[in-house]
Amino acid sequence: MTKNWKSLCLAVIVAGMLGCQQAPVEAPAQSQAGAESFLAPLKAQWEATRGNIMGMAEMIPEDLYDYRPTPEVRSFREQLQHLVGEN
Repeated sequence: MTKNWKSLCLAVIVAGMLGCQQAPVEAPAQSQAGAESFLAPLKAQWEATRGNIMGMAEMIPEDLYDYRPTPEVRSFREQLQHLVGEN
């Protein structure tokens, strides 16, 4: 069971890191179509990351939200609070 929790915590951390990455700065779009083509992949990534995090939050039983694999590691609840606070 500890191995599964470590994997889940790692997945939450990676999902958070992927969701927090910033896109490279590009020149301003010349037209509305250019802006849409630039934003579409970012929006898709945002939606996919949000869906993954929401899915994990719904999948984990609430009584396990405070589980810590080790005292130094954030609990699942703390990971979710961190993601919500940062995003």
